[in-house]
Amino acid sequence: MGYIFIPKGSGATGPAVEKIDKSFGYNISSGLSQYRKALQASATSQVRIIWIGDSLTQQAGAAGYAQVLRSKLQARYGNSSIGYLIPDNFGGGAGWGFNNNQGGFALQALKFTGGATVSEVTGTVSLYNPRFMFRKQVSGGGTAKIFINNVEKGTVDCSGGNGTASDWDLSVSIAQPATNGLGVRIVPDGNGIVEFNGVITETATNSGVMLHRIASPGARASHFASQNAMIGWKYFSSPHLVGLCLGANDIYNVSAANLKSTLQQWKADMGTIINYWKGRGSDVLLVPWFRPADSWTTFWPELVEAYYELADQFNCGLVDVYRALGMSYELLANVYGYLGDGPDPIHPTGGQKAAIGAGHAHVARIIEPNVILK
Repeated sequence: MGYIFIPKGSGATGPAVEKIDKSFGYNISSGLSQYRKALQASATSQVRIIWIGDSLTQQAGAAGYAQVLRSKLQARYGNSSIGYLIPDNFGGGAGWGFNNNQGGFALQALKFTGGATVSEVTGTVSLYNPRFMFRKQVSGGGTAKIFINNVEKGTVDCSGGNGTASDWDLSVSIAQPATNGLGVRIVPDGNGIVEFNGVITETATNSGVMLHRIASPGARASHFASQNAMIGWKYFSSPHLVGLCLGANDIYNVSAANLKSTLQQWKADMGTIINYWKGRGSDVLLVPWFRPADSWTTFWPELVEAYYELADQFNCGLVDVYRALGMSYELLANVYGYLGDGPDPIHPTGGQKAAIGAGHAHVARIIEPNVILK
């Protein structure tokens, strides 16, 4: 198939430039063929999407690009639920701490480590037959009760861990009709560790689009390529599409001497993730992010080239956000204003020229034509 490599500081050149359409999509028709068929049947059959990433995908809440894409897709094809609720959808009181890159399918956790005062995880969410995800502890694990609208629905025991991937295979499934605005409380007994990894909620609707967002600040491809992650993914119904936006942390501050080995490892880890989902019948869409400041890395074009190599090797679709946004950090920071005050070297933070969600909204607009049928 060939791929395009865009040298630093140059215009869009390369042997396969004609293969990138005006929507900055690459290999979309072939790589996303099953997903596109599913969209055509969305009036009578649910379309499931899982979007996996790092802080670029986790950032900005409802204004984040993945959330904007969810809204756009559901406005077009119907709302089939919000999907997975990451732990930062909930709040923990005294004794609870939020941790990233803890392992498990989502890498995030709210962890209660005990204290004189038993405090709760709380949240107001929409649920249908939710599965509350936890992790067993090798030592010091405690128990907790789960309440929905102040009615006790289940109990979890986080003891009995053995330090392997199976520790993340701990969940409590609750029969619950589809209901909006439910109050959730997780109440520890106060005598041990309770680690909460979020809620997988599906839907009773047999139509429309559901988009699960699985993302954690600092995440690398290697985190998601582990058995610790994959052991929990089995609880998701097989998606029609998996979006992958990873690599920013893998290549952060890498030296020229280590660039080749770093990219080789990143491609191997991405290949593991891609093979897992393709083995479950999913199409995969790769999304290289826009160019960060040189203080993050000077090797962003090389990462983008590796993305194209993966698209060819595994028959994935690709949306080139890097190329679509001019391949220039200075353009993003000084003209668009997406990188705002500071400036933040890679995250859309907003500043005097743009609101915090403007950069994410622009990324969503670039991806949108490739995931919504014309």
